[in-house]
Amino acid sequence: MSLFHALKGRLLNHHRPGDRPDIFLFSTARSGSTFLMEILSAQRGMKIVNEPLQLNYPHVRASLGWDSWEEAVTAPDRRERFERHFGRIRNNEIPMLNRPPYRRGGKFFTNRITFKVLHGGEDLVEWFEDALGGVILILKRHPIPTARSHYLHPRLAHFERQPEVMARLDGPQKRLLRETLSCGDHFRMGIVSWCLQNMFLGGDHARSSWTTTYYEDLTLSPQDSVDALTDRLQLDPTPDAEALARRPSGSTRYSKSDTKDYFESGEDDRRFLVEKWVADTSADEIAFVADALHVFAIEDYRADDPYPQRARHPRTDTTEEAGLALA
Repeated sequence: MSLFHALKGRLLNHHRPGDRPDIFLFSTARSGSTFLMEILSAQRGMKIVNEPLQLNYPHVRASLGWDSWEEAVTAPDRRERFERHFGRIRNNEIPMLNRPPYRRGGKFFTNRITFKVLHGGEDLVEWFEDALGGVILILKRHPIPTARSHYLHPRLAHFERQPEVMARLDGPQKRLLRETLSCGDHFRMGIVSWCLQNMFLGGDHARSSWTTTYYEDLTLSPQDSVDALTDRLQLDPTPDAEALARRPSGSTRYSKSDTKDYFESGEDDRRFLVEKWVADTSADEIAFVADALHVFAIEDYRADDPYPQRARHPRTDTTEEAGLALA
């Protein structure tokens, strides 16, 4: 069966690079990346590669040469393996990652790729930009709903053995990581995992060439958010972003029942999707998140506010562009 799917993937997609750069979309799981990827998949000639570092896929494990998350996190030659791996994808040598044209967003002929990069490489974003020659798009979502909707953190326990990552952490950050691993609390592990991944995607680490957008703005102001991305990413106009936002993304099947019920109801007020976690979060949890955000020097969000601090939302009228923060 795998040979059949590999042959089908190669025959049903013919990729030849064009004159627009590939896009590397960096995000954390359950942050709206599937929805953003589906918007980008509507672009002419755009090929979508979903989670090219996902080790649950046997073809990804075979290309990278890693059999476990521990190997992936601690490997000293990550750059060399990533370079070979993404080169194979660009050369259409891993056809299992191709989306067939009869599926949403699939195309027979493509000339540009969006790589939805989860589960790795966050601390190497500068290298991705310099060595692989793409444009960097970062998607963020508030840490609390992200932690609540993502139950597995297979890399977290291994970060202490990654010399490059640990060299970029200060004493309080290392201490919080170790304390969280020791306590084994799922919520706290999710928050610290989010912080470890997002600390490299903003603040002093960010470059002016990177583009950052937010789940909350994509949800509430999809057309404004997508329009703001158009020039930065050399996209064609997307006139139907509002309609796309009303349609559940492919990852909604992993959502809780209240989210599924929301989409089935046809409700227009999308603030529910952004704010629903607030009433279910305790004061102790808010305090832990506030401390974690402070320790990791992440200023995009406040623990007690469901909206990003630099983006437009219903309670403020001041921003440069909805959904777009330029470092």
